[in-house]
Amino acid sequence: MLTIPKYLVISVAVYSAFLTVAMMIIGRHLIPVIAGKNAAEAQFRSIGSHLRERGMFTPTSQGEIEQHRSLSGALDDVIARWRALCFQFMRTTLVSQGNVLVAPVIGWVLCAPKYLVGTMSLGEAAQVAAAFITVQAALNWLVENYSGLADCLSSINRVASLLLALDQLEHDGGTQAKDINGVSNMTG
Repeated sequence: MLTIPKYLVISVAVYSAFLTVAMMIIGRHLIPVIAGKNAAEAQFRSIGSHLRERGMFTPTSQGEIEQHRSLSGALDDVIARWRALCFQFMRTTLVSQGNVLVAPVIGWVLCAPKYLVGTMSLGEAAQVAAAFITVQAALNWLVENYSGLADCLSSINRVASLLLALDQLEHDGGTQAKDINGVSNMTG
């Protein structure tokens, strides 16, 4: 009989690493999907706010009809982005909640050989399986919190891109001021 010392510790580490990699692969599109949903909602609010400010709730001219069509298109985009987000949440939920169902089974399966041979009692097997689940749950913090982290990273990316755009505007504004001053100094 082959004896692997500390096989439960090794197996919980391997299982947790596998689950973390699986979540990162399956959830890799979640951040851009959240960002796309937020952008679509912002566009929809912008178009709706613009129409409200102009007081055009009943389209009468061709331009107003086009603006109402753009509002309808923006709403369709928001709905499509929400569908994509729901699909991504479903995929990540399958991984995290599938783990809740599979982890206890793996703990018991790993204890079964020792129990069947008689070197481990049923009570010890239950305790070891419970310990396996507890350690595995502690190691899989990322799996359980992936959706929240993706939402946070999406917001961070949006703020970072805004700051970069503002820095670029400031840089471009400074360059234009130098060009204007340089031209005025040459002519003056």
